Amino acid sequence: YNHAGAYGGGLEACDGIIQNNTIWGNSAYSGGGLSDCDAIIRNNIVYNNTDDYDSQLVGCATPEYCCIQDWGTGGTGNISDDPQLVNPPGGDFHLRPDSPCIDAGCYIPALSEDFEGDHRPYDGTNLPRGDGSDYDIGIFPLEINGISNDNWWKSSAGVKSVIEEYIGIFVYCIYGKAKIL
Repeated sequence: YNHAGAYGGGLEACDGIIQNNTIWGNSAYSGGGLSDCDAIIRNNIVYNNTDDYDSQLVGCATPEYCCIQDWGTGGTGNISDDPQLVNPPGGDFHLRPDSPCIDAGCYIPALSEDFEGDHRPYDGTNLPRGDGSDYDIGIFPLEINGISNDNWWKSSAGVKSVIEEYIGIFVYCIYGKAKIL
């Protein structure tokens, strides 16, 4: 959570690569999420940022495979649905099982682990999303009841509580790998 007086509440004037970040709850006069970023922007969640013009990105390169609030101006694989995060006000930016960001990203060759050291990519849904590589959008991958994607399938209590909590979503395990249908 950041407040920039002028531009880019989350990031401003960035070059290089901006990937697999969750940019949330920032504010600025212009570009609540990002401003003037001439960078590769991919697999990011840019949501719940505010500025005087209701824009998440201003003067930036066209993003790809991102979840951007109120986005409608192009780019490959971008979505604008609510990312369905666990508890952003409490600082938990993991993806919930009903997140449209699960498997909706693009392949990144050098990225084999997330911020917490969990394996990426991880096949979290059988729905065709993203570029088919099973990379999630955002900094943290799917997490179910506080258990990371590498370990939740090992807990029968975790599976039971998921089934109870998310009626209509069926969970099964194949060769130690869980999928959500």
